[in-house]
Parts: sequence; C-alpha cells; structure tokens
Amino acid sequence: MHVKTDIKYSSYKTARQWAKNGFLPKKDAAGISLWANQYCQDSFEYFSPDDVIKATSEDIALFFKPERDRRNEKARQRRMLKAVRRRNLSNLKKQDINDLAEKGKYILSLCVDLETDNRFAPIEHHLPMYDTSKSEHEPKNWDLPDRERKTVEVYQKELMSYADLVVKAYSKANTDIIEILPLWLVFPTYSATTMGWRMGIGEQYQDIYLRMIETLSAEELASYKSKYPVPEYIRLRSGYDNVE
Repeated sequence: MHVKTDIKYSSYKTARQWAKNGFLPKKDAAGISLWANQYCQDSFEYFSPDDVIKATSEDIALFFKPERDRRNEKARQRRMLKAVRRRNLSNLKKQDINDLAEKGKYILSLCVDLETDNRFAPIEHHLPMYDTSKSEHEPKNWDLPDRERKTVEVYQKELMSYADLVVKAYSKANTDIIEILPLWLVFPTYSATTMGWRMGIGEQYQDIYLRMIETLSAEELASYKSKYPVPEYIRLRSGYDNVE
C-alpha cells in the first residue's frame, strides 16, 4: 500500500475532505486505500480529482447527515449524563451526613482490632466472628446478638447507598467535591488491606475521598481531621499524612 504523502497523491482527498469542498465521489468511483502518513498506522480511502463531481447543497447535507446524527446523539447522551449527575448530586446533598456518620461509628464500635505480626497489616480489623477462617463480611459469621446483626445490616445498606450516590455524583475527575464521609465511617468493617479498596465501590469511593482531601486547605483539613479522627488501624489509608 502506498502512502498519501507521496507527491503523486498530493491532490487526492477522502470523500469527507472532498465534501467539505463541495464535491462528492462519482457513483462508479472506486477510490484507493492509502496510508495517511509514513508511519503507516491508519489508512483511508482516497479519491482523485477525476473521481469526483460538483455536488448540490442537498447532496452535501445528505452526505454529512450520518455524521450530524452521531454528533447530535453524543450531545444528547452528554446532556443526559449531566442531568443524571445533577440529580445524583442533589440527592447526595439531601443525605443526613451526621446521621450516617453516627451509623458508621456504631458499626465501628462493634468491631475488634487485633495486633498481628504482619507488617503490611499490623492491625486486624473486623466484626466479631464465629469462624475466622470464613468471610468477615458474611452476616451469618458475625458473632453478634440478632438485634445488633440486623441493625448492622440495615446501616450497611444505608452507607452503601450513600457511597453509591457519591460515586455517581463525582465520577468526573474535574467535579468539585463537597464534604463527604471518611472511608472508615462508610466502610466500617473494611480492614486497611481488604480487597474492597482495590475493586468495586470501595476503590471508587476511596479515589473520590482522596481527591477531596487533596483539595482541602490547611484550615479545612484540620477541621475535617478534628471532626473525623482516624482510627489507628486505617491511619495510613486515611490520606491525612499525605497532605500535611
């Protein structure tokens, strides 16, 4: 395959380029495939001046209609996404953040912190369990009275709904973030090294939380740290030390 930059193809253009100049390929024009440049990464179909004819404005409009339709559809989708983000942000602002914080603290108060010899996870953090060989996230494995177990399940669902709203409202990196709850109150049963911080909603929420922390002024950060003191088991993941 030849390259478009070859001088003998200097007058060749793609159908779109010709259309921009008011011409369209003839019905029987075959065109020729050429590399767009010497790097030979992309190829396009080109037409010589003999392959095209002057077109009417209606024909040009018809040629560009699919392109306009795609552009309009993308614009419509962007408007829909903006509307959804605005709605999610509005719903997020309606959340009683203090009530949610208390629910996170309640679950934290039930958890146990055990020192270990693991230098990567020196403090083991989870709800009391009947069997430590099984998942700490399985309600049936929580060594709690039925009433407390049910309360924890209800509170966790509310906190997960809040986390979902945060992720949906702040999925765009350039969105200004209002105050959101710290990791340990939204995910109070997560240890510092749980897989939940590296996948799913835990990872997404953590990214947004750290973005928020980085935007706080020294005074705002001091106020946030005073309002939400970090438990020792998750101190390194809090982001507090990274911005001091």
